[in-house]
Amino acid sequence: MIHSIKTLSKKSILFAIGYVVIKWLIILSVGAYLAKQGLWKNEYLFILPLIAGSVGLFRYLKKEPPYKRYFRKALDSFYPKYAKELADDIDAQYKELKEDVSFAKTSANPMDRRLDLSAYFLALIIVLDKAGESFEKIREVALFTITEYLRPKTQWQAVLKKLPVKLVRTTFGRYMIKAFAKKVGQRGNPEGFVAHIITDKKQTNGLGYGVDIIECGICKLFKKHNYQKYVSILCEVDKYTTSLAGLSMIRTDTIANGASKCDFRYQINLKIL
Repeated sequence: MIHSIKTLSKKSILFAIGYVVIKWLIILSVGAYLAKQGLWKNEYLFILPLIAGSVGLFRYLKKEPPYKRYFRKALDSFYPKYAKELADDIDAQYKELKEDVSFAKTSANPMDRRLDLSAYFLALIIVLDKAGESFEKIREVALFTITEYLRPKTQWQAVLKKLPVKLVRTTFGRYMIKAFAKKVGQRGNPEGFVAHIITDKKQTNGLGYGVDIIECGICKLFKKHNYQKYVSILCEVDKYTTSLAGLSMIRTDTIANGASKCDFRYQINLKIL
């Protein structure tokens, strides 16, 4: 497996280098031809990076979040007659919620990054709730959506999801955990997360990694809009994401259920060792 990963990485690097070289050879060849025709000056080359950067920035700003297609897929599956109308309502609701999580993408606490997706889930829940759907139906739609989004689409993606577990006991892995602990242990924003990383093997089933979430940004967001009873749906997703990483999750309680913290402990599945 390691050999195949190295081979794939080498091929990817060579492909990327080849692509860049060919692209610039074409640009320079076209430029040379136009220069002979009196339609090009070498000074124009300095403008190309600016144009490319502007186009890239425009595409980035206009690009939809990757998770939205899976919400549409769920709506098409559960509500084929009203999918477009519901999608528009969810987008409109999300625009109202987006201000609450505007800090997420630039927060010093990396756990806050998940709040943008959480806000879109809240928008879905609000729209379905106002449409008269039951808790169980909303739960069904939400879990279908998130599992489809998180599910590895290729073997390579499946390998990458298990990679952190393979690294956790290495020197590099311990260094990364220590750096991660510093970032998540402090508030990036009052509306965000705070977590303690546990590295004592006696407290983590011998793994050397566990998480106590002390403040949950998702709970804060849902509570702010009086939808805190639905947070438990997103808590269910943790078992699925843990299994994708090749782990089993052990958790006694969650903030969503009224506990003082969410305690995440893990065990490595034997087949990943």
